[in-house]
Order: sequence, then structure tokens, then C-alpha cells
Amino acid sequence: MSDRMRDRERERLDERTSFARGFLLAAHRAGFPPAADIGSRVPSLDGDEMRREYEAVSLLPPDRRAALGSVWLDM
Repeated sequence: MSDRMRDRERERLDERTSFARGFLLAAHRAGFPPAADIGSRVPSLDGDEMRREYEAVSLLPPDRRAALGSVWLDM
């Protein structure tokens, strides 16, 4: 994946709801990507491309992922 594509994926995280970002951070920490049917089981995540967003969280450098977590906790 090119650096430009990675940057675009990272920027998409900024557009996610606080709940979705928290879910993604927790999933990453647990080491399990979201299930393909997560939107049908958790309606507030419906419409979000959670597997792609999980990959975007995985692409973040550790310091940026920690910063995202800190901002999320402050909310």
C-alpha cells in the first residue's frame, strides 16, 4: 500500500464517530478485526466500513494510535 493511500486511510479515522473509534481501538488492542456482520449486530456501526477502518488503525504508528486513544478517552 502506498504512503498516499495510507494517509487517506488514516484521515478516514478522523471522520468516524467516537463510538466507532473506541470500538476500533479496542478491537486492535484485542487483536481481533471486526466481524463482517458487525453493522447488523451493532446498529450504531452500520454503514461504517469497519474492516477497512480496522486496517487503518493498524497502519497508524504506535504514537499516533496512542494519541487517538488519548483523545478518545478525553471525550
